Amino acid sequence: MILPRFARAVFLPALLLITLTASAEARLPKLWSDHAVVQRDRPIHVWGWADAGEHVTASFRNANSSAEETASATADSLGHWSLYLAARAAGGGAYTLTVSEDDPNGEVEPNNSDADANPLEPTRELRGYLDTRNDVDMLRWMGDSGTYTVIVRPDLGTPALPLVWKLEDGQARTPGAARVQLTKGELIRIERSDQQGSGPLVARDTQWSVVVTR
Repeated sequence: MILPRFARAVFLPALLLITLTASAEARLPKLWSDHAVVQRDRPIHVWGWADAGEHVTASFRNANSSAEETASATADSLGHWSLYLAARAAGGGAYTLTVSEDDPNGEVEPNNSDADANPLEPTRELRGYLDTRNDVDMLRWMGDSGTYTVIVRPDLGTPALPLVWKLEDGQARTPGAARVQLTKGELIRIERSDQQGSGPLVARDTQWSVVVTR
């Protein structure tokens, strides 16, 4: 999944202009919508819902500065989470608020564009979901050019994901171990093999994993 995300422009007349990005798993109340107003000079309370035990991170960044504030929380047994960001004075300019969920076991959620492809390094496992039929996850090989074994697993859960993976040659490869030539910077594409299907989506909550070894 590439964190399926939705973005909203939030205009705060007395305080801030915010662009909000949130993952589908970290759900937010409706007050975080277009033209929402946040009280100035008070800590910014961000809360919402996620799967029980899910780790949620919020980051807040001024468009005119590289400085970024982050805060984290863990969803309770009912799926509720809550955190606070520092107060901001009026006239602070444009800000970006990003809310995402993180797997404490190390899941990494890539994005489905070339520019946002997640770095894939030797022996480092990446994981993700394909939770819509057209979901595509992009990885970028960061190791040296050479011949490697790419191990793709579709079964970190039940049932197994119907998936294929592709290098820049466009050849659809099935899960398992494959000995291939990788060029530094090359893109690896993970996608569902049932994109043309219909009916209930299977294995929506099953993770895939990719690891590259010599």
